[in-house]
Amino acid sequence: MINWPAMIKLAGDDELLMVSNSKQLEQQLDALKLTDDDYLIDSKGCCFDLRDGLDKADTTKQLTLDEVNLLIQRHSANEGGVCVSKTWFPSIESAIRSILTEY
Repeated sequence: MINWPAMIKLAGDDELLMVSNSKQLEQQLDALKLTDDDYLIDSKGCCFDLRDGLDKADTTKQLTLDEVNLLIQRHSANEGGVCVSKTWFPSIESAIRSILTEY
């Protein structure tokens, strides 16, 4: 089960695509050409394979808070943010919510 909000991490790209619910995710997936290395990260850090359906998390891949903070820093730098190395969030959910407001 996906804990919303969530973000899509595309392979080879620092940009993160934010999704707040399943309907928004379906719209994003319709517009994307996915690879085997693209995945969804939910607000608990659980990773979901976008090509095999979203009913089961890939339990071998769950991101830590530090890993999510690094993804957010890279995303912010890609968007032209300044002082991104100082960006840090106390939880994965708060990290995702912080950039959800950009959309």
